Amino acid sequence: MLDTELIPATESDSKWLMVVLHGLGDSMEGYRWLPKALDLPWLNYLLVNAPDDYHGGFSWYDIYEDSDPGVKRSRKAIWELLDNQREVRFPSKQTFLFGFSQGC
Repeated sequence: MLDTELIPATESDSKWLMVVLHGLGDSMEGYRWLPKALDLPWLNYLLVNAPDDYHGGFSWYDIYEDSDPGVKRSRKAIWELLDNQREVRFPSKQTFLFGFSQGC
């Protein structure tokens, strides 16, 4: 299970969700500014930390060895996260991903 934090839309009935995936060595902390910068009152933000520790931040997969197992594991974790969000509140048609660098 991935570590996440939901920043709710200011429009409380909104079903729109942006899942924010950071780059290598970063964390969800690096994107706390995003809701204020975008100023979209109808949008909920789900900030996500990658599963692996990496020099004070996190990584979605190993960049030095075989990346394939980590990519597959992270992909599975993201699918599970999206399924959970769909079951809880956010329809698939109103959910999208925002990723930077390794989070893409």
